[in-house]
Order: sequence, then C-alpha cells, then structure tokens
Amino acid sequence: MGCSSSAPKWSEWSKKDLAKSAVHVVNFLRLVEAHPCLYGNKDVVASAVRRYEEVWLPLLASVADKQNRIELCPPLDVEWIWHCHLLAPKAYRRDVQKVIGRELIFDHEVFTASRREAGRTAAKPLWEKMAPQEVFEIEANLKAASHVVAGGGSAGRASKIEYDLMAAAERQMSFNYQVAWSPQYQNATFLDEAARRYDRFVGLKKNDPNGFFVPTYDIDLMWHTHQLHHSAYVNYTTNHLGQLLNHDDSVNDRSEGSKLDSSWKMTCEAWKQAYRTDGPAISGGMWRGNPSTAELALRSRAQDLIAGIGGSGGGKYVVSEPSLVAPPWTAEWSAVPWVHARCLQQPAQGASGAMAPHFARA
Repeated sequence: MGCSSSAPKWSEWSKKDLAKSAVHVVNFLRLVEAHPCLYGNKDVVASAVRRYEEVWLPLLASVADKQNRIELCPPLDVEWIWHCHLLAPKAYRRDVQKVIGRELIFDHEVFTASRREAGRTAAKPLWEKMAPQEVFEIEANLKAASHVVAGGGSAGRASKIEYDLMAAAERQMSFNYQVAWSPQYQNATFLDEAARRYDRFVGLKKNDPNGFFVPTYDIDLMWHTHQLHHSAYVNYTTNHLGQLLNHDDSVNDRSEGSKLDSSWKMTCEAWKQAYRTDGPAISGGMWRGNPSTAELALRSRAQDLIAGIGGSGGGKYVVSEPSLVAPPWTAEWSAVPWVHARCLQQPAQGASGAMAPHFARA
C-alpha cells in the first residue's frame, strides 16, 4: 500500500500550520521547564488542579461568546494543567461536562507569545473578579517553590475530574525533556518533516483501528500540537478515522517484552508495510533518557544565570549542558547524573545538522 492511499488527507488543518504551531508548543514547554515544581511538587500541582477545576473552568463557562472565550489564557500553573488535560481528549470532554454540569466543551488553540500575553491580560480581571483570593500572577511563587514535595495537598477535596491530572503532569516531564531544549525542535525543516510523518502515523491507525502504535518524539510533538487545537483535532480524527483518536501517555515501561517494546516493533513493521520505507525511527526524534528532578532544577538555575548576564532573554542562546557555563555552585553540577554527559564527549550529528543525543528507540 502506497503512502498516498494510506495516509488521510488534511482538510481544515494543514501540515504547514501544524509545524508552525509546534514551535509555540515547544516555547511553552520551555516555560514550564523553567518551573520544575509543576512536575514534582505535589502541593503546587494539587493547587493548580484545584484552581483549574474551581476557578478556570467556571470562568470559561461564564463567558458566553465562544470567540472571546477561546482568546483567554489562565495563570501558568493552570495553563499547564489545562495542557495536560487536553492531551487526554476523551477524558477532557467527559470531565469538563461533569464540572460544568452541562454539555459545553471549551475549545483551545496554541497561542503565539503575543496572543498568549493578550489572553492573560484579558483573563486577569475576570479571574480576579471570580476568585479575588487566588493569585493570578503566580510565576514568582512557582520559582520560589521547592521542585519536589511528596504527598499532595488534594487529600479530602472532592473533585468531579476523573482523570489523574497530577500523574499526567508528572509524566509529561519526560516528554518535555525530550523536545524542549533539543535544537531540532526549533528547526523548520525538521518540524515540516515531523508533520508529514505524523500524517503517516495517523494513516497506520486508519489501516488498523485497534492497533496500539508508538510514535517517535517528533511525531508525538505533532500529535500533542494537534490535540491542543481541540475542536480541529476532534473533527479531523472523527471524520478520517470514524472515531475520536485518544492519546495514552501512561505506557512507559521500556523493558524487553513490555507493551511499549512490542508495540514499537509492531509500529515499525506496519510502517514498513504501508510506506515501503525503513520504518519510523529518525535521527533527533528518539528517546534520549529520562531526566532527574535535580537535573531540571539546576538547568533552570543555569537559564536564570544566562538570562542575568544577557544571554538567553530572547531564547536565542540555550544552555543545554552544565559544561557551557561556570556557575557559582559548580560543585552541585558534578553531583547530578546528567543524561547527556556521554554526548558532550562524543557529539553526533542529527537531523538538519543539529547535535543529536544518544539515540534509543521511542
């Protein structure tokens, strides 16, 4: 079966739009990466989930005009939880209706930096009117919060949201690490190709609706980006696949014979059969190891250090490894098990000429 007959045609959403939008998703992930408490501080994440359910969703319900509603952007902690919820589209639709108590689904789109700032400006007075006791400008609090706090402050709070958003936020730490600071995920050529490959990935699902297919990280970024345009994603997958394509990021056991391992092998074979190519593996799109919270914490401090000396304020320069800076807390760097230590010694060329990390399967 050839590519043209297997992969579905895009209608309201083009591959070029998807690739351009993915850049803004990566920029948002970088912002989240600068606040590691949004992964591992259970008190912070529990508070964000509560604020999302008790303030943000009711606030959206209070805005009658759909276009005005979609232009609103919440505080960063709530924005992150909303992001995670949208990556489980079936749960998102179910949970929102339970929270609001009626059939009303809030659409979402990926914002450019300027549109995001305008959305925050428009949302802030509405937020402060609805919940004056809840801080809107929360970034300073997030920066000051401990990166890891066990437990969680949600005990005893009744919630209508069934999906485990705290676990989802923690799981996304690994995904964000794979793409947020890898230079190829800011490269237009690489992202255009990723959008084309995502098109093919959806084609596998069309060929085999019951198959559990495993994406590479470049494809998964496009999948995330598509889901973050909720209505477009629902309409597209429903029209082309006959059902809403759900997204399951809870399968993470990479051991030999695991579901992820066997499904990856099945994905490779299905890809070869459908497209007569070597398979979906691609330089720059593979798993590169899981970070520790200690690494993320010190990476965040390095970014702040560079910003303080005028290096990365506009996102032009990226601190990707500890050896690129000489911080006043050098001893702490040496104590962290950096995933890329081997790559610093033996750099390899990845997609579009960007330095690539140690490659493993998705």
